[in-house]
Amino acid sequence: MYGAFSVVIAVLMVLLVILLIFRELACWYWKINESVSLLRSIDAKLSVLSPGAAAGILKPASVNAIPTQTDKAGTLAKPVVPDRPAERVTCPFCKELTAKNKATCENCGNVR
Repeated sequence: MYGAFSVVIAVLMVLLVILLIFRELACWYWKINESVSLLRSIDAKLSVLSPGAAAGILKPASVNAIPTQTDKAGTLAKPVVPDRPAERVTCPFCKELTAKNKATCENCGNVR
């Protein structure tokens, strides 16, 4: 009785070791470990850039934040964007106009 039980336990332990080895090989092959470390470094850099975002205290933008116009059929047209050239500056990286009060460029995402 104890002999059959110990054989079952030994087989289960060997299968567990094989499963762990296969998991490490699969993570290495599909570069999952590198992706996780890259995502952690991106998260750390973003939390330095915007500390409120890491804590989850930033509020999502309202759907009605950008006023839009509708055409005669009732479908949405282009958003209404006021022309205020004094509030826009040229990004040094992509040379496009971006909001003056933003820390990052709206077009390329680089920090100004």
